[in-house]
Amino acid sequence: MAGPPHCCAVTVLLSLALLALLWTSEACLETAWNSGRMDADQQLQVLTIAPSQDGGCTCCAHCHYRPRCASLSFNSATSECELYSSVASYSTLQPDYARQWSYYVMPGRSESGQFCRQDSDCTASGDFCRGRFCTSLDKVTCRTVAETFGSIRHYAVEPPIFGWIDGKEISVVCWMTLSGKGYTNILWSVNGFSFSFSTLMNYDLQPQIGARSILHLAEFLRESETNPSYHISVWSVTGGIWTELLSYEAPRDEPVLQLAPRANSWLNHRRHSIVHWNVSMLWMPYSAPTLLTINRDDGQTTAGAMARTDGLIEYDELWVSMLE
Repeated sequence: MAGPPHCCAVTVLLSLALLALLWTSEACLETAWNSGRMDADQQLQVLTIAPSQDGGCTCCAHCHYRPRCASLSFNSATSECELYSSVASYSTLQPDYARQWSYYVMPGRSESGQFCRQDSDCTASGDFCRGRFCTSLDKVTCRTVAETFGSIRHYAVEPPIFGWIDGKEISVVCWMTLSGKGYTNILWSVNGFSFSFSTLMNYDLQPQIGARSILHLAEFLRESETNPSYHISVWSVTGGIWTELLSYEAPRDEPVLQLAPRANSWLNHRRHSIVHWNVSMLWMPYSAPTLLTINRDDGQTTAGAMARTDGLIEYDELWVSMLE
């Protein structure tokens, strides 16, 4: 996995000792969340960097010079520099949506559950850097984060986080429920976006367009758990109003996607009153324009269509998420 960008691209006029430390270290690399700060009880020191210096680099240098400093935040607006005695986790980092506080970690300081950049950052035996935090788990999803940290609802709605799925790091979009469950989004479709057969299965996050798919990982997610069933939730967005159209559980050995409608194998399901068609589990018609639908009777109508080659769906947006 390639490392995130360095904190500073140029050196500043520090003492030769500090410069030597900077040149010989991997200090001050961005981590899973590169914007935020920690609570005051984690602070080792608070500094104000002189305007004549490169503030971010100087703040990094001060942290590297102190053996107990594990991470730091620098405020680009106020030139404040905060040095911390530990590395943040999802539960201890305070997100900064104004993006004035940049957060960095020092190498080799991360305990279990704390942010990291690479395996060598993790101090606990058996831990690896997966989903950009140290863990011994071989899979990291939104469900993992929710069950490990309780929830991350103090972050933005559907915050993009890093997962570790099928041996690779991947950006995931989460839906964290009030009850503390973590759903991993596997499809985000927007009215007007034309999917193809290839992009339906794998399409990188495009927030300016409003379309994304990691459906190619759906069966891996299903097969990676041992409990007897899995849960799918389908939400629509129209005029900013979110509505859960369909929710269902299915036996663990039932594929997430098939080539025919299915309505007799799910364990239970719940559909909203606005749904005006007979519902099915997710299935993929043989031919375009509809590529994915939850309509049991008609695989080509826009009613129940999740993704189409002509971009026509009945809602502004559709979200398909999996409790895995």
